[in-house]
Amino acid sequence: KQIAKTVLTAGSVHAAEFAAALLLDYPEDLGCDSETCALLCEVLGLLPKGTAVGVVRKLIASGQLSALPYHRDLNLLLAKLGFEYSKSSLGPLLRASVPWVEEEEDTLRDAVVFLPGGFTRQLPDFMDLSEEVAKALASNGPVVALESTIITHGMPYPQNLQSALEVERVVREAGSVPATIAIMKGRVKVGLTESEINEIAEMGPSKCSKVSIRDIGLLMANDGYGSTTVAATMRIAAMAGIRIFATGGIGGVHRGVESTWDVSADLTELGSTPVAVVCAGAKSVLDLPKTLEFLETEGVPVLGWGTDVFPAFFTRDSGLRTSGRVDDADHAAK
Repeated sequence: KQIAKTVLTAGSVHAAEFAAALLLDYPEDLGCDSETCALLCEVLGLLPKGTAVGVVRKLIASGQLSALPYHRDLNLLLAKLGFEYSKSSLGPLLRASVPWVEEEEDTLRDAVVFLPGGFTRQLPDFMDLSEEVAKALASNGPVVALESTIITHGMPYPQNLQSALEVERVVREAGSVPATIAIMKGRVKVGLTESEINEIAEMGPSKCSKVSIRDIGLLMANDGYGSTTVAATMRIAAMAGIRIFATGGIGGVHRGVESTWDVSADLTELGSTPVAVVCAGAKSVLDLPKTLEFLETEGVPVLGWGTDVFPAFFTRDSGLRTSGRVDDADHAAK
């Protein structure tokens, strides 16, 4: 280990390669302390990504990593290299805990999120998770994303506030953590507090913009307030590591599309973002046959929960069929 430290003072790729070879060839001298973790960080940080990945794989195969204690910097470095969280392969090194930085209003930033599928990902610096959401994600707990456009643009105040809080209550009663998503003062918020929900509910459409995918960047740059559509909520949920999203009705292909080309960004987002959307179908004012055709083109399975009929938001039967059917949660999860 001391030789490796001395070699690394050169600060070159060749020095890092030599140090890595020493650590791999003499595992019994590697040790299992924070000093070793710091040394590995230095070695991996100097190596090209492909070489660093190869070194980590060898360390995993030899069992060396599983013996190491938790180390924040090494944790982040491994996440950037694309390694998965796995208790069996990495032991306590990437254990299910979030090295968060607590700030005002109990928000968490600069955290490593452990996705339900097992992948680690560092949060972007423009995103804030509520403590409740971050802890649920860190422990692979169930989290349900919720949109906010329906709060600011769907109903008047205070009915919109009452509805939003009722939806969160229903999610909690089912054993999950609700994560209402919005943009506030240019920050992407995942998991609004009750006071934050009340704030945007009072603002309404005049002070809180409706935000789709194209609008997110500019609104953040302007330090503005925005309520997220289905498409924007999906994109943000995926970035945060949330895989389930519940809403009312999705957007779709508008009537007269032959002349307007008015197709909701919700449909393209459904075809490209790995988030399952539980909803009451598409809004009834849309061209529903064309909406289903578009979803088929995008490769989106449209599954009915206990039904073969595609609903139309506030009506159960649109006269159209879904592409498939699931009858219980286990079936849907598979």
